[in-house]
Amino acid sequence: MSGRLATVELLSEGTLEHLAESLVELDQFVVAEMAELFSSEPWLTRHFAMPLPDKWNLSCVATEGREVTAFVIGSRIAPDTGYIHRFVVAPAARSKGVGSKLLDFFHSKAGALGLNRIFLEVNRHNSGAVKFYRKNRYLACDDEQIRNYLIMRDKLEEAKLGDSFYVEEGFPDEKCVMQRMIR
Repeated sequence: MSGRLATVELLSEGTLEHLAESLVELDQFVVAEMAELFSSEPWLTRHFAMPLPDKWNLSCVATEGREVTAFVIGSRIAPDTGYIHRFVVAPAARSKGVGSKLLDFFHSKAGALGLNRIFLEVNRHNSGAVKFYRKNRYLACDDEQIRNYLIMRDKLEEAKLGDSFYVEEGFPDEKCVMQRMIR
């Protein structure tokens, strides 16, 4: 990292072609770094390319030159609600404003699309991430908000996979659902 301020832009199918390898590498590195806190596998190119509602209007990437420093993959899960599927900041870019700049850009795009709130999931034991999200005005959801969120996620997963599982299986205890109102 050169110390220059990262450039933030929408992630499009075109930029995905050029950045896929860098996105996958960064995701794999961070998942390995946080192995005890992550319950998911690293994403492959096909995960980044998966079609989701308004994904190409919300997802964005921060770069310094040709280096990916951070990315956020988001989509619409309800008419007024967005969801962050993946948010990753390279270790060398942390605490330098890159993550907040990326989230600000993401929130401006979400607001322009008419979204009022954004949900995300974070491992409650990942204190650095929880603190970062709180600093960026995300709040932990109460039980009713979590239930409503799970219903929205379930509908998205059912449309994507033809299967329904979130509400039926409940929600893992180590996960924290957070939301931010953006309008």
